[in-house]
Amino acid sequence: MQEPVTYFRYFQDVHIPDQVLRVLLKETEVSMIYCSISQDKNKSLGRHLVSISPLVTILLLCLFITPTIAADRYEKAINLWVSQLKSEKDERKRVEAARNLGAHNTPKTLSALAQALTEDASPKVRQQAASSLWKHSPDIDAAKSALQSGLGDSSPAVRVRSSWALQNAGTKPQTLIAPRKSALADPDSSNSTRFWAAYGLVGFESPTSLIEPILAYTKSQVRSKAATRALKKLVALKDRSIIPAMETVVRDFHKGNPIILEGMQQFNPQPKQLVELILIQFTFNNIELERSALGLLRKHGKKQSEVSLWLPIAAGYLGGNDDTARYFALDAISNAEGHAVDAVPEIIKLVRNSNDPRTKERAVEAIGEIGDRNNPFPEATKIMVADQCIGLLSKVIRTDKDRSTRLRAVRALDKLKSDPDQVVPLFIIVAKADRDSIVRTAALSAIGARGADSKSVLEDLEVLTKDPDRAVSQSAQDAITMISRGSNRAAETLQPEQTRQDKNQQAALAKLRESGVRFNENDFMLALSNNDIEKVRAYLDSGVSANYQFQGTHQRPALNEVFTRATGYFMQGQPIPQKLKDTAKLLIDRGADPNLTDKMGNSALIIAAMACDAETLQILLDGGADLNQQSKAGLTPLEYAFMLGNPGAETLLEAGARISQEKADTYLQSYGKNPKAVELIKRSVQK
Repeated sequence: MQEPVTYFRYFQDVHIPDQVLRVLLKETEVSMIYCSISQDKNKSLGRHLVSISPLVTILLLCLFITPTIAADRYEKAINLWVSQLKSEKDERKRVEAARNLGAHNTPKTLSALAQALTEDASPKVRQQAASSLWKHSPDIDAAKSALQSGLGDSSPAVRVRSSWALQNAGTKPQTLIAPRKSALADPDSSNSTRFWAAYGLVGFESPTSLIEPILAYTKSQVRSKAATRALKKLVALKDRSIIPAMETVVRDFHKGNPIILEGMQQFNPQPKQLVELILIQFTFNNIELERSALGLLRKHGKKQSEVSLWLPIAAGYLGGNDDTARYFALDAISNAEGHAVDAVPEIIKLVRNSNDPRTKERAVEAIGEIGDRNNPFPEATKIMVADQCIGLLSKVIRTDKDRSTRLRAVRALDKLKSDPDQVVPLFIIVAKADRDSIVRTAALSAIGARGADSKSVLEDLEVLTKDPDRAVSQSAQDAITMISRGSNRAAETLQPEQTRQDKNQQAALAKLRESGVRFNENDFMLALSNNDIEKVRAYLDSGVSANYQFQGTHQRPALNEVFTRATGYFMQGQPIPQKLKDTAKLLIDRGADPNLTDKMGNSALIIAAMACDAETLQILLDGGADLNQQSKAGLTPLEYAFMLGNPGAETLLEAGARISQEKADTYLQSYGKNPKAVELIKRSVQK
């Protein structure tokens, strides 16, 4: 029996559409068809078509009216290409013939290609012949001697392709070093030839001598699987001397290359500037690069200093229209766990507004991962997530039509730092009433882990042990066992919030209490980040300080909170809304200090410099913002504007922002291929 691919080519010769062929060429039918053609020559075709549908029978009868003619046409095509390869004077036609023969693995084609490799005067024809033989590895025993002679060919492309054909046929790569080294050093070698030579030398030559040709090819072939494999193989050698070359390519102002960044992520420890390099991908206005960058950020969720750089950008995609980018952003944010607490308001909005079950499911899951009570984050952070999300998750569990979303909402609610008396009653309702047994058993597992040893809970579980669904009844019994053994976590108590408020802040809260107003920190934070100016004004009128410092992971002052969504607007190409500007101006008018910083040393101007327009930046400057204030990362507002490509850098320059000559030299090296960036950097140097 011949290979199925033979039949496929046979059918193509009689011009049957691919879609029809894919229906016809099932394994049982292939054997039957071949039997009909090769043995009976149509004599018993009808006998073999008894079990096939009438439509397929008609198609096959049409197909095999003239099988002998079709076979002759196939043979004539092979003979024509062989003849052209041997005697055609036009070089282009000989190259095309060699390429066509590369799709047909027969003794005749291999012999013709081997002859062309050793005898043809054209390097292009010999190169194509070697490439076609490469495709047939390892079934090229008849052509091995020709490929051995190809290792000494005058053309570097022929030498390299012959070496790879031999390697795929079983030749040890260490015996092929010499022809590959000569091709790598040959000034006539193309980018592609130098790449394949370098790829073959990985593990035998210094990585620093191989990184340049591999990177050059990777830049020009950004979707090449071979480039990805070569780079991963080179990085696996763990030679950190190649990192500077990789950084230089990624910093190219006109291109971004996720393949190179993925390679850099393999180093341990990772390069210090890797997150910054990933963020550069968001400046090229290319959604494919942005998706890839969001995917790369997933591996940078364990350090608060890194998360604080990329979280505003990732959160901006949650409200975007690109489903893939949104999903990758959710993945990165959820992997940052408690470090990503500032993205919770955007996730809540996504759960409320999304009609896509897959998106809502992942968003609900992210809430559980961010607020997981077992994560090593401050208790205040966990409590804040729980306070914001319990009501939302409860509604999803009760009303969402998608089973998978309800299931993940149950699991997320079980993870949150919440009072068992608050959530166990809901789990009981779900265990009794949900229409899906998997959701019910998940609720019962949560009860077993969180349920207090109370009479009412045990009575409800006892009833469920008699449920007709065996999975539900067994889960109810397991929950009773867990509670009776005392393995529940019902004894968890909410720790009192540790306040970090100064005397003025406490005095403001006291004034609120005296006036009968109940202060809700989460509500105030949402009012600021949503730029709800009337609610912010009401809080300020009631005595809340314009310099209020929030608790939690980032410990942002109120003015900083106003700008948390600015980067998202910028990355989505949306203008900064007027309500954001008005809210910032209101706080400054009420005495907000624009130079107060969060835990990472970021002032309001630093955050705004990443994304805001000239008018917004001017509001902060008029309010007394320090142009040259540095974050804990040692970067000024002007430098953040450079890195994220914000035109607002012009406003900062006009206001007098400057950087040192040393830093300018570094930025010129990074962005030297962009004339506008070069001009901007040169103007920023201190005189």
